[in-house]
Order: sequence, then structure tokens, then C-alpha cells
Amino acid sequence: MSFPQSLPLSVRHIVSLCALLLFFQSSPIFAQENPETRHNLEGVTVHGGVNPADMLMDSVAKYRVRNGAYSTDAFQYTTYHKMAIYPTYLSDSLQKLDSQLLFLSESVSQVFYKSPNRHYEKMVASRTSGIQTSIFNLIFSRIQFQNLYAGDYLEVFQVEYVSPLASGATRRYDFHIEDTLAQEGDTLIRVTYAPKSSMAFKSLRGTLWVHLGDYAVPHIQAVPVDKNVLVCVSVEQEYRRAENGRWFPDRLTARFPLPRIALRGDTLESYGLSTITVKDIVLDPQLHNSDFGVVDVEEVIASHKSSEKFLEQYRDSMLNDKEIRTYEVIDSIGRKLKLQRRLELLPSLSRGCLPVGPIDIDLTRIVDYSYIEGWRFGLGLYTNQRMARFCKLGGYFAYGLKDKTWKWGALTDWELYRKRDLILKLRVFNDIVESGTTQLVSRDEMGMLNGEYYRHWIITKYDLSRTLFAKLQMRPFKHLSVSVAGGYAWNHTLYDYAFLPDVKRYDTTSYSYRNCYMRVGVRFAYQETTYRTRNFSLYEMSKYPTVQVLYEHGFRNVFGSGFDYNKINFRAHHLQRYKILGYSELSVIGGWLDRSLPYSLLYVMAAGYEKIGFYGQEQFAVMRPNEFVTDSYVAIFFRHNFGKMWEGKFSPRIVVCQNIGFGWLRHPEHHCGVTTNSIEKGYFESGLMIDNLLSVKDLLAMGIGVFYRYGPYALSSWKENIAVKVSLTVPMAE
Repeated sequence: MSFPQSLPLSVRHIVSLCALLLFFQSSPIFAQENPETRHNLEGVTVHGGVNPADMLMDSVAKYRVRNGAYSTDAFQYTTYHKMAIYPTYLSDSLQKLDSQLLFLSESVSQVFYKSPNRHYEKMVASRTSGIQTSIFNLIFSRIQFQNLYAGDYLEVFQVEYVSPLASGATRRYDFHIEDTLAQEGDTLIRVTYAPKSSMAFKSLRGTLWVHLGDYAVPHIQAVPVDKNVLVCVSVEQEYRRAENGRWFPDRLTARFPLPRIALRGDTLESYGLSTITVKDIVLDPQLHNSDFGVVDVEEVIASHKSSEKFLEQYRDSMLNDKEIRTYEVIDSIGRKLKLQRRLELLPSLSRGCLPVGPIDIDLTRIVDYSYIEGWRFGLGLYTNQRMARFCKLGGYFAYGLKDKTWKWGALTDWELYRKRDLILKLRVFNDIVESGTTQLVSRDEMGMLNGEYYRHWIITKYDLSRTLFAKLQMRPFKHLSVSVAGGYAWNHTLYDYAFLPDVKRYDTTSYSYRNCYMRVGVRFAYQETTYRTRNFSLYEMSKYPTVQVLYEHGFRNVFGSGFDYNKINFRAHHLQRYKILGYSELSVIGGWLDRSLPYSLLYVMAAGYEKIGFYGQEQFAVMRPNEFVTDSYVAIFFRHNFGKMWEGKFSPRIVVCQNIGFGWLRHPEHHCGVTTNSIEKGYFESGLMIDNLLSVKDLLAMGIGVFYRYGPYALSSWKENIAVKVSLTVPMAE
């Protein structure tokens, strides 16, 4: 992960920024079929018995994995991807655009696979009209699913739909046999499919052909049933049987419209067409584990000359006059408008920074708010990739109007070895920090749509910390990240407090301490997908649980540090999707300390109570800030989103939530001036959210919900046990 250039966004969020609509254009499946070998059948619908189409599709699902390319021990092939935008209607004043396309990009990638799950795609050539970057080729190549046989879900423009080839698909889809065709000694059966009228789920409709000899599907047409999604892409894919009898992608096509543009009497209508052609399939090549790095898709373009050579070699046909003119005209416009330079601003903007030449201005540092500081104003400046690609330097300062105190900080990040994401981070700051934080995921990693990002507004207990911190992190293996860190902090509380083992008596003053510590962390995310170009690093969440463990040891009598201790933090997160019942999300977070420590080094439970506030996935909605403190705890956050309940533009999502916490505190008598309640009997709260009540083109949606607190730690009045929460979501990314 290249820190000066990487995006703290998933591919789903990047793609959801593209505002596209539906276009579907069918084409004949077998243009050379022999009429004499074709048998025209009426559509078969069986009531009160067994539908022969269901029996056929059950066999297709049964043999899907066996028929697919991934049942091969190893393979490699080369893909040529072409993305173009074609005008369909031009007003008279825009007729000059009829001599060219509106957009054109091409890329060549080499794909490698080794059983059971090693996969690597290397982009060796790329060209995009108007700009010099491969990011659009990477995104547009993911508009449609890459392999029909890969799983129970088919991803179309970052939305997962239940595949008609999925196990149990006959319980969700209506299948009808429409036609048969004798071909090369075998029989092909044409089947239409659509979701059952009684079922509401993310579904497709279309046509597929079944190869009766092995129950493989050599051809499929699919279009999402829901017309109100941000992008309703029509897909047509062809597969061919390799020498080993397995079916590999041959040609993948996706069509979609662009919004109609009307400006000052001019009208423009257009659609996009993405095609991927698979060539040079090699079965069982000699691939070694060392051939697969830590990223899944990577841009490896040696030079402009080599890129052009690959494109010329793998193009389906030579560029025509319109395509040549497209590159010439749009490249000229791109240079005039400095599109490449504007695109290079995106990594900085994604981090909340405004780039000005080689310097980023941190917009999040300009104004903020906290209970201790009141309104806080400041400025943060950092170098960006225009100054140094593998190094980041910077700092900030800030002033709180309420506490009338200056804060400052400085940092540097060095990318030492990109192939293994080896990065050195150095930090020094004099700033406020939350007392007793339990987070393993930082506020910035949570993102601005998570209520956790705004929780610092309501926190009441902070330390003023002068800290020196260093961290070395890397990815020795594809799914494993490790880090080693060390720090020294001189803290004093910004509230009245005393830790009695350190003082003889308690008075109304703040408490100061020094702490020297070392941390070792691991993060395991099996099959998390990483995409990397020269300037960007993107990721897609794993379909398996992600686990983080962080061990911390404190050193006594090092530069005056006062504590010798062992601390373990743990977090596991998993998102499970279901075919018709939406998805569930579970986070299990815990921590353990081996002895009594000052309040700031304990675990203060993540509370987010406000009468009306933002919903946070890993916080207790009705728990008051700093209400409970522990030296060992476990917290469970569960939510289930039932997904789209019915068709239509207005389609709210019902979400049920359950939060549970247990925690223990060894010596509450050691802490004076603070509340030392623990939750050894169990803290419980449940919530009902209705997401997507208000939506803007599936890009951003708002919902509302209510949480109720109950159990041993319920408060005396029912009104005090209720909290109203507002949710912010990206419906398309769900």
C-alpha cells in the first residue's frame, strides 16, 4: 500500500461515484445455426408437477464447479479489454462528434491461476483517451463478472446478484425451456430465467444455453431486474471448452447507457460498451508460489513503447478511423484541460486533502469540535506524490477556543519496499487523545459515513499527550499483514483524577504519567482483493472473517516510564451475504490487561449516546460516554440488513441490530475522580434501523432508527434507555 498515493476507499465506493444508467441491446446467439437441425418448441410451463427446466438447471448447478476453469490445477491466459462510449443521438450543432467516439480505452492483462486459490492479474499495457492512467481500465474491466462458474453470486457493476447457476436457484428463479439446437453431436437447450414473482432479492433475468452433454453453459445473457439501481448493465458472455474439458471465458460484453445531456439547446445521448476477449489459454503451466505477490491485480507497464506493442498484438482488429480520431482529439483536449494533472489530485482528495502543487492542505484540520476544546481551528500541510512518490512529510497545528491551548504534530511515511508493502511511519505530536480508547480501527479508516467518525464530539475525557511513535509494517504474505511499533508518551489528564498506587492521597488535580511501550500486530484477511496501479491502491473486502490481534508490552523505568504490563487487543469482523435475506455483519472486539493501570490505559467502552446522533457500527448507541471502564472486556456488534424488500424507487432497507458487552475491572478503588462502573453482568441493547429512506441515485442514502437499552444496566426511566440514530449509507455498495 503506497501511502502518499493510496485511497482509503474500496473498489465499490470508487465505482459508485460513476453515475450511469441502463442500456440493453440483444444480439443473436448462433448466427450460423442450421435451420434443419433446430427444433422449435413452445415455452414449457409445468404446473402441479416437476418443471423439466428446473431439473435441467439443478444439474447445471451440480456440475458448475467441475465445468469451470478454476477446477484446473493451473492455467494462464491473456485478456484484451476495450471500453468505448458511443453517441446514439447528437443534436445538429454536435454532429461533428459523429466522426469519433466520446471515450476510448484499451488494456492487455496476463492472468495466472494456481489451485486452490492463488490468482494474479498483471496489466502489461494500457491506453486511455485524454489521460495517462490505467485506473479506468481497472474499474471498467470490473463492470461485469469475470467468470460465470466461479460462485453463487454474479457481480455486475459492484452489485452482487444471485446467479441462475447457483445451488438452489430453482427455488428463486422461474426457468423455462424455449428452444433446442443440435450442434457438433450434442444438444444445446435455450432456457429463459426470471425471478419468481413471490421472491424479492437481487436478481437477474435473461437467457442462457445449456450444453446437454456436460451441463455447461457456453452462452448467457443477463440484465438486472431492478431498473432503479445506479447502473443496470446488460451482460452477454460466451465461453469455450478447453482441451481439458473445462469452460473458459471467451468473450465478455457489457452495455450500459450514459445520462442524457442537454445544455443550451444541445442534446447528447450515448452508451458505453465494454468487451473482454480471452486469448492464449495455457493449461497447467509451471507456476510457482513465488510468482504470486501480495496484490491480486497490478499495473506492470514497462514503457509506453512496450504498451503499444502489446495492444497492437492483442487487439481484436486494427483501430478504425473513428477510434484513431478519438485518441487524437481527446488526447489533445486532455492536454489542453490538463486532465492528467487533475486526476492526480484524486489520491489527495480521498484523504480529505486539497492539493496545491506538491503540497496537500488537510481539510479535516481546518475546523473541528470536541467537548474539551470547543471549536478547534488549525492547518495541516503534507507533501504529495508530485514532490515524492515514495515518501510523505508533513505536520499540523491547531488551537482550541475553549481550552485556549495550541496543539501540533509532525509525521513522515516511507515506502521502503513496495512489492511487500514495507512502510515505515514516524509520528511526533503534542495533542489531545481519548482516554482509554478501545479502537483497533482508526477514525479515518471508519470513514465519514460511520457514526464512529463523529464520536469525538461527545467524548468528555481526554489526555494531553506528548508522544513519539514509530511503526514498521509489511505484508509478508498475500493475506497477512504484520507490524512492529514502539512509542513513548508523556500524558496528563484533562480532568480531575488520581491513580492511588502512584499517589498517597487524592486531590482535585490532573494526573500525569509517562509510558514506554512496544506493540506487535497481525492482521489476517483471507482472500481480500487488492488492486494496485502506479498511483492508486484499492481493496475489496474479504468474504471471509478478518482478524486483527495487537499485543502491547509496557516497560517500566525507561526514560521515567512507570508501568510494566502486558495488553492484548483483538478484533474479528465478518460480513455474510444471503441469497434472499440480505446480509449479516458481525464484529467481535475484546481486550485484556494483566494488571491495574491508570484510567487512560484501561478500556473505556465505546459509547455513542446522543438523543439524536449518527449510527456507528461498533459503538453502543445508548451507552453514555465514559460510563463504563474495564481492564478486560468483550463486545459483540451484530446487524442484519434484510436488503431490498420490494421493487420500486422507494425501497427502504430494514436493519435489526444487537449490541452486547461484558467487562471486568480488578481494582476500582485505585481510581479516584472518575466513574468506575464495569459491566460484568452484561450490557444489552437492541435497535431497529430503516435505511435508505432518502436516497440520491443510490450514491448516498439516509435512514433513521431507534435503540433500546435493557438488562442489568438499564436506566430507571424508559426515556433514558432510548436513543435515535441517523444512518448514512451507500446503497449500491451494500
